[in-house]
Amino acid sequence: MTNQERIAEQVDIARRLKDEGNDLLRSGDLQKAAAKYSKMFLYIRGFDYTKTAAAMLPDQPAPAAPDDNMQREIDGLIRSANLNLSFCYLKLNEPDKAKKFATAVLDRDASNVKALFRRGCAYEMLGELGAAEEDWKRAHELQPSDRAIVEKMKLCRQRDAAQMAETKKRMAGMFDRAAKSAKST
Repeated sequence: MTNQERIAEQVDIARRLKDEGNDLLRSGDLQKAAAKYSKMFLYIRGFDYTKTAAAMLPDQPAPAAPDDNMQREIDGLIRSANLNLSFCYLKLNEPDKAKKFATAVLDRDASNVKALFRRGCAYEMLGELGAAEEDWKRAHELQPSDRAIVEKMKLCRQRDAAQMAETKKRMAGMFDRAAKSAKST
């Protein structure tokens, strides 16, 4: 078996795991779906580093490296696994993990709208509203007609308006007390 055949076999296994994970996700079994997506990495992780390894060790035989088409497929599978894991962990109420997997996608593609949206949702669950809003704003810039993003932006504006009204109310109360205090002295 050649190196390319071995790589193709591992990619096929990862593809099957993705399909199984998708079926489990559709049926609502998020834990098992997440396990399938995680298992994909056992078969495709490392191929994205083989060219770097070959450059670092020029006197050694090059490790098996996928051809460009296979590398694109591997990159797509890695992206899918990370996005799907982010989705699963959001639904399982595990925002730290959801954020980790969405960030892994954004490390490779800072303009991935799904990853921005999901990381924003994870930040929201963690109470990091400023970071959530930043991700949603960026996602909205990239895809202004997406309903879910538009809804999150609307909620951000409502929250900002409520915070502004509360701040105004507190400030007005402070100035009223200060004015009364000045009159009584």
